[in-house]
Amino acid sequence: RGRLVLLKTRVERETADAAPGTIVEISRDALHVATGHRERIAIEQVQREGGRPLRTRDFLAGHRVACGMRFGGPDGPGRT
Repeated sequence: RGRLVLLKTRVERETADAAPGTIVEISRDALHVATGHRERIAIEQVQREGGRPLRTRDFLAGHRVACGMRFGGPDGPGRT
């Protein structure tokens, strides 16, 4: 199980009513993830440990990711 490094993110204006690290929306180019204080970020570029940088769009093409998954959990994005 390797880590997923977040290379490019942005803070969003929308709020999220979910635990920090929870994927609340998936769009074509980003994973939208809840943070603390009901805020959320959009993750636009990632890198698997030992891998090359990928746009989130490309990462999503090769990994099963669903709303409700949580970063840091046993079934989180990028886990193998």
